[in-house]
This record gives sequence, structure tokens and C-alpha cells, in this order.
Amino acid sequence: MFNFKDWLFSESIYINNDIKEFPLVVGPGMRPVKNVNSDELKQFVRKSFHQYYGNEFTNFRDRYDIFLKKIHSGYSEIIFSFQNKPKLFRKPEMADPNGDFYHLDLKHNGGKTGYYLHKSPKDAVKEIPQDPNLVYRGMSYEEWQFIRKNGFIQSRNDYNLGDIQNDLTFYGSAETAEYYANGFAPMQFQTSIKKPSIVIAISRDNVKSHQDMPDAIPFSEFAHIGKLSSKEIKHAWMLTPTKSKAGTLDFVYKYIPLKDDNGSYNNLYTLSSPREGSRSGPFIRYELRKII
Repeated sequence: MFNFKDWLFSESIYINNDIKEFPLVVGPGMRPVKNVNSDELKQFVRKSFHQYYGNEFTNFRDRYDIFLKKIHSGYSEIIFSFQNKPKLFRKPEMADPNGDFYHLDLKHNGGKTGYYLHKSPKDAVKEIPQDPNLVYRGMSYEEWQFIRKNGFIQSRNDYNLGDIQNDLTFYGSAETAEYYANGFAPMQFQTSIKKPSIVIAISRDNVKSHQDMPDAIPFSEFAHIGKLSSKEIKHAWMLTPTKSKAGTLDFVYKYIPLKDDNGSYNNLYTLSSPREGSRSGPFIRYELRKII
């Protein structure tokens, strides 16, 4: 059945022109038996990202265009090297003729720095004011949409530490919340043009501190138990990207024994599901916009 969302993702996959095929199935001595050609390669990449990110696959897909730069072949494995470029409204940053690396960028990168520029918001604010009567929470665009849809604030507890923190939603200083909204966030939840991260502020009266729950709430952090009405949000800020650089991610595939239709091994080997190799997160510079 045609899947429109998967088609959209495939349209966001770009393959280096030098990559024509790779062996999906090999025999004795790693002799290629079945190659994946250029027409099938995008679907293989799409399937790999779906396997790796699972339920968070769509979050990654909505934030990045994927560029397969190189395939490294080893004796018992293959490594795919990707660049993941933040989506939408990007234009290359040109090197400054007075800059220290201008001649290197001119020689090797066509005069480009490797960074991309995005539109700066006209209503940007310099910083989030730190108010001692407020506590702050950084979040992904998806969490912000959940709050708007359901009318309450409550963490999914995906990154909480153990059962003792179950049902707690954490807050901190404005600076800490900004960091959690983007720098600390996994790649699939970082701020982007299409899915900007958010920082909210609520009254200090709505939360407990380390002194109240020393075994569950770290020093200098705060939390409320269970749901809190979204009407308690006093302020909110959006992190709008203005400059970015692609991140990198390697997928490593091992050749594993292949079984025939009768469940018997047939001396053929195919690629496993991907595991993560080396990686580096994208660089994101942003400006703040006050939205509440």
C-alpha cells in the first residue's frame, strides 16, 4: 500500500552520485550474490532509519534532510556515512574574505564555510529573564503540542532516573531549561525551523524542591507530581534557528547468516539491522522569541 509519509521521507534522502550499488547478500568469501541498485537504495536507507529510531522516526524525518555521503565496505560489515542537514529555508554561508580560513574554504569548499543561514526573527529577544518566583522547563516541539492539545503539563518520564522519579515533571533555571530544550536533547528532538523547541515558565508555588523530596529531586531542580494545568504557564519562548551545520551519523551493518524458506542455513549472508557507529550532532544557533 502506498504510504504518503514514507514517500515524503524518501524525497528527503539524497545519495552521493558516486554510489551506484552495494552487496546486500554475499556468499562464501564475501562474494556478492545480490546487489542493491541506486533505485532500491533510498528504500533501504528509509528502512534503516525506521529500524534505528523506531517510534521517533517521524521526529527525525521532520527535522533533517539525509545525505548518504559514502559506503565503506569491510570483510564482514558495511558502514554507511550520513550527513543530516536541518530542513527548510537554508542558504550556504559564504566565507569572509578577511577570515582566517577564507583561502581554505575557497580552495576546498567553493568559498562556503559549511554552515547554513536561516532567517532571523524580527521580534527576537536577547535572553530569558531569570525570575526567582518562576521555574522553567525546556521541551521539544512535540511536548509543546501535547500540552496545547491536552491542556496539561506532564512528562513522559523517558529520561527520568528510575522508578523514584516516575510521575515527576522537572524544572530548573532559565539557563538550564534552554540547554535541555536544545543542546541536551537527542538529535531527533532538537530545535528546527519546522519543529522549534520551547521553554515555559510556571510559578515556583506549583512545584516541590530537593528539600521536599531529596531522594527524587536533585539539588537546584524542581518538579510537580502528576498533571499540571497548562493555564499555569506564565510565559513561553520559542528557540528559532538562525544558523546550522549538518550533523553526521554512521550506520554499521554486519553480515549475518541467511536462512532459506525451510529455515535452514544456506551459506549466504545478508545485512543485519543497523547499529550506531560514530556520530556528531548538528550545530544549531538560535534566537529567542517570546510567544506567551
